[in-house]
Amino acid sequence: MLKLNKAHHPEHHPKHHTTTPRQKVWVICFVVLAAVLLGGVVFLSMGKSKIAFTWTPQSVQASTTFTASANPGDQDVTAAFVSTSVDVTDSFTAETQPAPVTPPATTPTFTGKARGNVTISNHYSKAQPLIAGTRLKSPDGQIFRTQARVDVPVGGSVTTEVVADVAGQQGALPQGTTFTLPALWAGLQDKITGVSTEAFHGETTSTVTTTTGPGLTATELANAQTKVVTDAITKALPDLQKLVPSGRTLHTGMTVTSVTKRSGPSIGDKVSTYSLTDTVKVTGIAIDDAKVLTLAQAALTPVLGPNLQLLDLDATTFMYTLATSDLTKQTASVTLAASGKTMPTPTHSLLLQATYAGKSASDVRTLLAEEKAVSNVSIQLSPFWITHVPSSKNSLELGITRAQ
Repeated sequence: MLKLNKAHHPEHHPKHHTTTPRQKVWVICFVVLAAVLLGGVVFLSMGKSKIAFTWTPQSVQASTTFTASANPGDQDVTAAFVSTSVDVTDSFTAETQPAPVTPPATTPTFTGKARGNVTISNHYSKAQPLIAGTRLKSPDGQIFRTQARVDVPVGGSVTTEVVADVAGQQGALPQGTTFTLPALWAGLQDKITGVSTEAFHGETTSTVTTTTGPGLTATELANAQTKVVTDAITKALPDLQKLVPSGRTLHTGMTVTSVTKRSGPSIGDKVSTYSLTDTVKVTGIAIDDAKVLTLAQAALTPVLGPNLQLLDLDATTFMYTLATSDLTKQTASVTLAASGKTMPTPTHSLLLQATYAGKSASDVRTLLAEEKAVSNVSIQLSPFWITHVPSSKNSLELGITRAQ
């Protein structure tokens, strides 16, 4: 039998390693640094901020002009011209005031400045107010001035006294003398004119008797006439609205009137109450709101502040004024006073988180106080040891409410 002898191998003993003091210091430093970094991350992640405020939309206004036409060009606003006639009667109480009466036997003697009555007629599409002192110019260049304010109604006339600027008998103009009103712009001077209703005379030292009692003045009758026409528009509107085609809107101010028949008292009539009855043709000019909104947007955009945008515009909130109109050609020149409300765009600095990063609550309040549209500011920083808005986008919540 063979006997196998095991080979003898020397026993292996692992080498013993020891940690030096210097290595221990490095380990400790690493652990402390890691703890600090971890603590910083946790500290920063716990910081939360919420900034909220109310934005009150601010008003902006702008004006522009456009042509409304039944046969529009590229830049015009499409319009429909609709008409109806109404009869209106209004009653009034006369103002009580002295009414001078010159006895038939009195013959004025010419002294001082010439004077006399002039009837002023209005063939324009709008009533024309004339202040006291309005100049009237005769064909030979003499200037006379009205002595009281008058309002000349559309298609009507008023009679009022005028006095020459310069004393002398050269002002004794005959009845039927025509006058222009040089203060009006050239386009109106052939539509609003005057004519003398009597031969002009000078001041008189003769005795004049007076009677007291109701006496209608030109101004009083003009004001009454204006009210009748205004009431006619109100009465006609329901019928006009029925005539407006689809896609067109009849706005306030977009009407033209003409008095085709009138009955009532005259200037100087001594009555305590009286009535005016007018037959008034009322023409409404209904326009395309979509085109108007485009024009309003173009007019308002240049007046917006930086990084502001318009809220939805409403054509019914605009003001419309007819400058001129031609009912035969069915065109009108319109002045549009547009208005709108503003809100910040997404790029507005107050909507960007970077605006607030690193600022204290006091700094944020100061910043927001500079914007007049901002109110009800609320700032929350948490936990309690957080004193500035964190730089992380995830740590800041912005809340903006629009005021109604």
